[in-house]
Amino acid sequence: MFPSVSVIVPCHNDAEYLAESIPSILEQRYPGDLEVLIVDDGSNPPAEESYSPADSRVRFLREEGHGPAAARNTGIAHAQGDYIAFLDCDDRMLPGRLERQIGLLERCPEAGLAGGDITRRGLDGAEESWGIFEAFGERIPARDLGGGDYLFGEEFRESVLRHYPFNTSVMTVRRKALEVGQLASRPVRQSASRTGQTCRTSLTSQTARLCSPVGQSAIRNPQSAIEKSAIRNPQSAIGRRFDPDLLCWEDWDFVARIARTWRVAYCRRPVILYRKRAGSITTTPDPRKFLSRALMFARWRRDFGDLDEAQARALRLAENDSYLTASWEFRKSNRLRALGCAARAFVAMPRLKSLKSFAAAAVGHM
Repeated sequence: MFPSVSVIVPCHNDAEYLAESIPSILEQRYPGDLEVLIVDDGSNPPAEESYSPADSRVRFLREEGHGPAAARNTGIAHAQGDYIAFLDCDDRMLPGRLERQIGLLERCPEAGLAGGDITRRGLDGAEESWGIFEAFGERIPARDLGGGDYLFGEEFRESVLRHYPFNTSVMTVRRKALEVGQLASRPVRQSASRTGQTCRTSLTSQTARLCSPVGQSAIRNPQSAIEKSAIRNPQSAIGRRFDPDLLCWEDWDFVARIARTWRVAYCRRPVILYRKRAGSITTTPDPRKFLSRALMFARWRRDFGDLDEAQARALRLAENDSYLTASWEFRKSNRLRALGCAARAFVAMPRLKSLKSFAAAAVGHM
């Protein structure tokens, strides 16, 4: 019996794209049960009025304009699948995506999430292949499983703190990796140089894991299970959802948090067609996105209790740089906010650069 999968598609006034994205899901030759949850985030007119396929596997859910992260969380709350895949409404699944990623996760029970390369279509219509190996710009320790499939080692947990990994549309996640108290079925170790000892989680039978009915798999006493994990701070293993406060960085945060207790698998071939769109927050110098990035780094320092001194310092520096960039952008429109960002940069990491930014904002210099 093949595991079931739910595909979550957030949509906000983009119903014209659904006529391409939804068929690309329904045409997947995946042999297990499939449901598609289109989460309409306050579209006007409602997306269901603009596009309504005659397929019982498609359901519409309605939000009131809380943003794509909140829409995905609504989809997660309603999903019934053993696996949950994500796709933005203006992207398309490429053939074989679900079969390959779910097959990879079935082969690797210690992996909580699978990513993949993309075919990226630019504003000029030109296409290129792109993926995590290009994004990180470094050799990531990984086990080559053959056929372009990889399983990253624990070093990925550190790499993802420095580099944006991959966007939401390529993610397929194991449902158990999202549940409170759930840990990887194989141990995720910390290096002895940091902890002075090797920690282990108890092994869970793959058969028992796959046969557990949805909704009955949460550990009754999650604290006792978390104490056995390799993560010192139990809060880092709780509540894996998309953070609406992080604007365009919520997918980075999502991957980083899953990677604290689960391995990450990867298909090194395109699994989606991704479209760049003019005017989106990812393509504009909106100071809010740099503020939210700083917030993300600050939360990681607070929540990830196994960071060594060098890692914590690197996050403080990244937080500082994010506030400085936000201050620079705010100088164009709001000097008071520019001053505030420069001050917060100095608090995150006292640097001469922060003081210069504060002075420049005070006199209104660009």
